Formats: sequence, C-alpha cells, structure tokens
Amino acid sequence: MSKPKALADLLQEYLPSSPLARGLHTQEVLGSWPGIVGEEIAKHSEAVGIENGILIVRVESSVWAQELNLLRPQIVRRLQERLGEELRDIRFHSRTRA
Repeated sequence: MSKPKALADLLQEYLPSSPLARGLHTQEVLGSWPGIVGEEIAKHSEAVGIENGILIVRVESSVWAQELNLLRPQIVRRLQERLGEELRDIRFHSRTRA
C-alpha cells in the first residue's frame, strides 16, 4: 500500500497543468503588455486575450493597428524573452473599423 501524499505535494503536481495555472499565466501576459510595449503604445492599445497561442490586442484605430503590425516581430520577441511564453503571434484589432 502506498503512503498518502501531502496536499501541498498533490497541488504542486496538479497546478502547473490546471486551468487555473493557464488562467494565471494569461493574466500575467495581459498585465505585462504596458511593460513590453511602453507607455505611449499602451495608451492606444490593450492586450485582451490569448487564443491558440495568439495574443489578441485591441487598438484604438486602424492606423495604430497598422503601426503595431510593423512592430509585431519585435513585440513577439520581447514577449517571448520576458515571459518564456510560447506565443506564436499577435493580432491587432481596431475598435473602429475603417
């Protein structure tokens, strides 16, 4: 008969792959957006979610979406370096459709 495991040990085994851990990680990514892109860009954009490894960012206009698309490779690299995240890409959606 095996020895019962401590609750703390069970939680350490379970949490890394749990929905709770994924949700916390998503919140960490979303909350780090201003630190990744800087104050000025953060004034005009907001990271709102992650879908299948793609960060979804809402921007205030199609002009900002176009500008950030040009910066996308650098932003993805910074996110991956800072968070060790397996984010594959970023999609920018403007609040107003042009």
